[in-house]
Amino acid sequence: MKKRRKHERVPVTSEVYLWDEIEECLLGQLCNVSYGGLLILTERQLPIDAVFQARVQPAQQGAFPSFSVGVETLWAHPANQAGSSWVGMQIIDLSEKGSSRLKTLMERQAR
Repeated sequence: MKKRRKHERVPVTSEVYLWDEIEECLLGQLCNVSYGGLLILTERQLPIDAVFQARVQPAQQGAFPSFSVGVETLWAHPANQAGSSWVGMQIIDLSEKGSSRLKTLMERQAR
């Protein structure tokens, strides 16, 4: 069977949040991350194919530097928690600096 993913996913074991930089509101909490995308747990209804200019930010200041990322919602499924959903997002825009910070996040989570 062929794998669908180009990049390995890394579980996010600390509190890391995804914020909408335009609306200045919380999109959700990161559950796993790869160089190609993110999985978040959210209480919001996020439409499929929506594009967000977002910020990845740790709850604990100094855990790693926050960074901006452009993402597109690919799918959403209900979670076990009432009113919550799992949302898969593809990274569609990431600066060189953001890419370096994403790598730092992934390395720290993999420990």
